Amino acid sequence: MIKDGIGVPPESLARITREIMSAFCYLHSESVAHRDIKPANILLDAYGRAKIADFGLSQRMENMSGML
Repeated sequence: MIKDGIGVPPESLARITREIMSAFCYLHSESVAHRDIKPANILLDAYGRAKIADFGLSQRMENMSGML
């Protein structure tokens, strides 16, 4: 939507943001750091649900110090 210049309606943006934050909460609860978050790595499925993609740089956090 960004690439095509369509933009995201405010009500959809709020929902998408909640979905992305929920996904990050889950990843962090599983001790996973994505490490490459950018608009190109946030995809929308056929129903408009946000999906995080490209885990090529992700890393499991060995301890919870916050440092990798």
